[in-house]
Amino acid sequence: FKDGYAPNTITDAEYIDLVALLGQLRSGHGPLASASLAAEWTADAGRSLAWLESSGLINLRTGNVHRTQDNHCRSVGQAQTYTEGEVADALIQVGVLTHDPTEVDQAALFINRVLKPANGMIHDGVLQEQCEAQAGRCKGRSYNMTVFKGLFDQAAADWMAATHSRAYDGLLQAQAEAIIGNATGVPGHNCATAKSCRLSMYWARRVAVPQEALVATPGSQASGLVALVNALGASQNG
Repeated sequence: FKDGYAPNTITDAEYIDLVALLGQLRSGHGPLASASLAAEWTADAGRSLAWLESSGLINLRTGNVHRTQDNHCRSVGQAQTYTEGEVADALIQVGVLTHDPTEVDQAALFINRVLKPANGMIHDGVLQEQCEAQAGRCKGRSYNMTVFKGLFDQAAADWMAATHSRAYDGLLQAQAEAIIGNATGVPGHNCATAKSCRLSMYWARRVAVPQEALVATPGSQASGLVALVNALGASQNG
């Protein structure tokens, strides 16, 4: 994230998500409504999305993403829950802004790709980063990883809100149950106090604190809380 470094998927997808939300805000009828600014944000989101596709960082037909470009402008880096999820959320918000169901339908491709066990991002119905299943448990990886699964969980919730579907209710419930059962590091689903509700990044399996390659951080706590809130919303709508 420095001048001179290659573009990457997550930054562009987050930008698209942001400007699409700004476009929605300006498209309304309240005191912040502005047709000209709404058109400007819509155009910005569209240009950035088109660039992500033309660069090869995302594939709107398959739902596959790459992490970044190398210094030869080649798309490299395997997909992770956060890149898939943030691209999905960007498409959802663009679809809501432009009233184009095609964008929202494409978002489901990215969500569903994560849910295919063969792609290594889900284990027994619970999200994981691919390195979690490896011997080193993500040793040497960036602490940014602690927020990744929460971004994906939010994308699934946003897709249901945009489509008025309950397709991912079971997924959201499964994540919440796994977080309480595994991410606290406390057996017996004990999450009665702030101390016992310390949430790690490991949702799919309970990992003892001494074995955690990436320990709990404010990011992992926020990610887990996002999933718990989304599951609460799913249960109320179910």
